[in-house]
Amino acid sequence: MKRLKTQDRFSILPVIVLVLGLIIGSSAQLSLPASAQAGRDQQPALGVNAASDEPQSSHEAEANRRARLEQKIAALQEKIKESGKEDDVVRVIIGLRGDFQPEDKTASGRNAQARREKIGLAQDALLNKLFVRDLASIKKFRTIPYLVVELNKTGLEQLRAAEEVESVTEDQHDPPSLAQSTAQIGAPAAWNLGFTGQGQTVAILDTGVDNDHNFLAGKVVSEACFSTTSAASNTTSICPGGAASSTAQNSADNV
Repeated sequence: MKRLKTQDRFSILPVIVLVLGLIIGSSAQLSLPASAQAGRDQQPALGVNAASDEPQSSHEAEANRRARLEQKIAALQEKIKESGKEDDVVRVIIGLRGDFQPEDKTASGRNAQARREKIGLAQDALLNKLFVRDLASIKKFRTIPYLVVELNKTGLEQLRAAEEVESVTEDQHDPPSLAQSTAQIGAPAAWNLGFTGQGQTVAILDTGVDNDHNFLAGKVVSEACFSTTSAASNTTSICPGGAASSTAQNSADNV
């Protein structure tokens, strides 16, 4: 009980200090010179500062976006010029502007469908502004705000002027390499811990597989091929029948 009483007694001290601080602060304010007090009163509130800075930030972001697009499109136009072909084309991946929130897996299917419809409308709005000589080169993605298309110099100029564009990247084909892939995904460490993948279904993304290999005998449950025929990239689809995609048996066979 004595200890409790001692704490009650000393709890009065912070209150006294607080009151004294308020009195001193008020006195200090009253004692400021008139010029200093007026200068302080004229300073804008923090919220006003934040609001006035926001348009500037948006302006800078827009300027940076335009600069990136100018640089990318200029490089693509130069590539067409260097090809020596007046009406040559380049294959590009275009990112779209807009408030495209990631799909929420926990949300209803209606929300996902509305998002996909929004992406489709944005893709069509941009394509309506572009001259595309080969309509078969158009690839529209359903779940992400991107599309792929082959454009000549006229199409690139139209792309430069389009407000729907967030980014432009050339769709280039790089040769595959296995020199570092297993190390990059941590496969040796998994093997050393005794993991083999037995009893698990594994999806393999590769340039093709040897269906006759002993490792795959009796283990393949499904397969698919996705390949591209593109004049801009000088490529021909390696899927069965030259199709852009196939899920037929042996479609992933590395022939």
